[in-house]
Amino acid sequence: MQKQFSRSAALGLATVLVSTLSASSHAVWTYSSVIDTTAAAPSGSFSSFGSVIQMSNGVVVGTATYGANSLVYRGTGGGTYQSVAKAGDAAPSGTFSSFGSPGIGGTTISYRGVYGATTSLFLDNGGTRTTVISTGDAAPVGTFTNFGNSRNSGNTVVFNGTYNSGNDSGIFVKNGGTLTTLNKTGDTGPGGGVFSGFGLPVISGSNVAYQGFTATSRANYFWNGTRQTIVTVGDAAVGLTGNFTDVLQPALSGSTAAFLGLTATSRGIYRWQGGALTLLAKVGDPASTGTFTDFSSNVSISGNIVAYTGVFNGTNRAVMLHNGSFASEVIKTGDSLFGSTVTALGTTGFIDQNQAVAFTYTLADGRLGVAVAVPEPGTMLALGLGGLALIRRRKARKN
Repeated sequence: MQKQFSRSAALGLATVLVSTLSASSHAVWTYSSVIDTTAAAPSGSFSSFGSVIQMSNGVVVGTATYGANSLVYRGTGGGTYQSVAKAGDAAPSGTFSSFGSPGIGGTTISYRGVYGATTSLFLDNGGTRTTVISTGDAAPVGTFTNFGNSRNSGNTVVFNGTYNSGNDSGIFVKNGGTLTTLNKTGDTGPGGGVFSGFGLPVISGSNVAYQGFTATSRANYFWNGTRQTIVTVGDAAVGLTGNFTDVLQPALSGSTAAFLGLTATSRGIYRWQGGALTLLAKVGDPASTGTFTDFSSNVSISGNIVAYTGVFNGTNRAVMLHNGSFASEVIKTGDSLFGSTVTALGTTGFIDQNQAVAFTYTLADGRLGVAVAVPEPGTMLALGLGGLALIRRRKARKN
């Protein structure tokens, strides 16, 4: 039987947690499986799924391992997946041997594929594969020698590329035949030094966010024709004590970014909007049991809603959403799911433009998989409007 709080009881608890809130509601989610270890693999059975997943309009993409092989999949709730590319498939020459974690923008998927001595970035739209760029192609100096995982907005792809015999790297955008360099090693970086490397970039529309670092510092940046600094190590940590000692990879939605920031004594989830930082969640905030003691490094964002994974009671995890006014729990270890109990959650909860959340899980019966939590209409309204405290949730589930 599903449990519900009375409005008055929920309101009382909301008043204790967030004194400025005037009402409360339930976050109601429906869970469905995208892919798990019981799904049919090309050979043998699936053994694991990449912890970094992406989602757009309810379509989830990621990587899966079976035996010594891997594939890139796409899938929606319902437990039916499609292979985008797998080990042994025909590549531009020879066959594919491995893949990086894919991205998705609209209906188009981007991914890194390795075949023979060559690595390329690809776009896939409805089964039609296009090569974006390959090792050996012209770079700012010499040719590209390797690529990080790509992310895309439609047919526009952003990536970290290594070139000049592996001595240099940069953040690049490729659209059709046009390659644009955003930043590269040797450019002026945080603290007046020069860039020595970069993290994984992300893209939303024509906007890009990425991390760049020098020998002594690092910073997160926003790019829309010009570079703007989001945050730099050493900046005052808004809402925490002291300055940032580290900042993790940014997520991006439109012109709003999110990231995990660390100080000497704490850490918190931040949103950057209109040039200003807002602390959304921090170590010591209430969890469903006890308080949060840590957060996973990966965050995602849709509009003004940030998804993140919090750690509580030792190694327990909860996938959370925060819209700037309140936090809502999507799922946590110990919850019932698909006829078993969640014993572990991955480090990424990815939110899409419809406020659905994708996550990886391990169940007590041994199953591993990827699932999507879809909010019911009342939950969507509450998440979008703010001013409501989604402090508990009623859960509906389906396999």
